[in-house]
Amino acid sequence: MLQRLADDPPPSSPELTALLTLLSDTVPTLFFRPVIACARSNQDANVVAQLRIIGGVARQLPSFWIKNDEMIAVALMTAPNTSTIGHDIWAKPRLGQCVIMLELINHIKALTRSKKDPEGVRFILREILVMTFLLPLDRRELSR
Repeated sequence: MLQRLADDPPPSSPELTALLTLLSDTVPTLFFRPVIACARSNQDANVVAQLRIIGGVARQLPSFWIKNDEMIAVALMTAPNTSTIGHDIWAKPRLGQCVIMLELINHIKALTRSKKDPEGVRFILREILVMTFLLPLDRRELSR
């Protein structure tokens, strides 16, 4: 179904948005599978294919990038390739991880420019910082 949104996008409708919202709430692991697949990939063709699907869904569901911050964080934090330089271990992010991060930043910038929900933008930025620094779950709940 998500592939069809990219291949042959239907006109926006409240019913479709409601369906996508329901799917993202009830089966987030399936709904956000293109995001995770994109983040895990280092191949141009696969990243582009997954990004087309993500774009099709995001056009129909405007809250896509902020709907489930935990699934986006899981996609961004998938173990990248590592290399050892001296005694340090450096992570090399995959192409897909970089693309997902850029899309997320672009969405946050668009929200900031529109200033429709400045408190929501602050909340999103705080959640990204919390996920980035990997606070333990019990401390994360206190920060909300």
